[in-house]
Amino acid sequence: MKMPPEGVLIGLIRDILHSSSGEAAVGVAALDDAAVIECGGDRQLVIASDFIRGTEFYLFQLGYLDYFDVGYYLAIANISDMAAMGCTPSGLLTVVRYSKNMSVTDFEQVFRGIKAAADAYGTQVVGGDTGGYVSDVFSATAFSIIKRGAYLTRSGVRDGDLICVTGPLGGAIGALTYFKELKPKGLQIDVSDEQALLQCWKRPRARVDIGMLLVKHELATSCMDISDGLKATIDQSSALAGMKYQLQETDIPVHESTRKVAELGQLDPVALALSASVDFELFFSVSPEKWTKAEEVLAAHGHHIFQIGRAGRHFGNDLVKKDHTVVPLPGVPWQHQLGDHVKDVVTATTRKSSL
Repeated sequence: MKMPPEGVLIGLIRDILHSSSGEAAVGVAALDDAAVIECGGDRQLVIASDFIRGTEFYLFQLGYLDYFDVGYYLAIANISDMAAMGCTPSGLLTVVRYSKNMSVTDFEQVFRGIKAAADAYGTQVVGGDTGGYVSDVFSATAFSIIKRGAYLTRSGVRDGDLICVTGPLGGAIGALTYFKELKPKGLQIDVSDEQALLQCWKRPRARVDIGMLLVKHELATSCMDISDGLKATIDQSSALAGMKYQLQETDIPVHESTRKVAELGQLDPVALALSASVDFELFFSVSPEKWTKAEEVLAAHGHHIFQIGRAGRHFGNDLVKKDHTVVPLPGVPWQHQLGDHVKDVVTATTRKSSL
């Protein structure tokens, strides 16, 4: 039996668990990046779990990633959920199951990668589970102890809010497109661009610092991390908040090396960047009245944010092109049951000939 899309399954889980989730201030019913659990007093627990495919990543199988990279990525995938909630991680729990194909050295490198990422974000692994299994399993849980109410959610966006992202988009899907589809055909970009794209997978970053500033200065009305690509993020936010988003093509920050991949493969760079790219940047909304303050506060801490559109109820999830025409938001959202599905992305983002 073919499984339905992830969003349908999450809705099913929510319906089953909703009646028993009353202890959580934010949980399954809210479809947020993490649950917020009451701890008593003025403290709350923010907690989230993520699984990654690790050794099933295309780039691992092609030899571009190693076990250290898998461990680092696992930690960041979970820390990024804390960033989306505006929290700094207090600790990580890991589940690493090893198949007969994993050596002791490989196993060691996974945990060295996890530790390196944890160290980079001032947290630590406090426990978990390990053991043998028929296949490799990489999963973790991140948690944070916060002052009551000091967190962000996905659902607070309001009509007229400005839509922002924290950095360039499309690096991860640019890497997959290039190394899986283009380079094997003899098409090649500079080595420096190859390395820049690989870094999106080898050393992804979680925007914890920005998330915490958004909370501290009460700047954002909503926030989530871009872990399935911007198009998927917008679709999820729109369904949850009952809001639509109109983006400006010229304002979307496309990763520079992904632009070169798009040119090489005759692809639409914006459509590619909006597709199934695990960027871990933050997608957040801010009221027009707070935009200047948001820019100033983040700039004072060395961060540049990008205003890419607006929220409203009188348009669809659209893209305003350079020539001012309005089209449905392009790109291919991540579908977890389909894996990387890079060929679908390439097909959907190929520029149409004018002949």
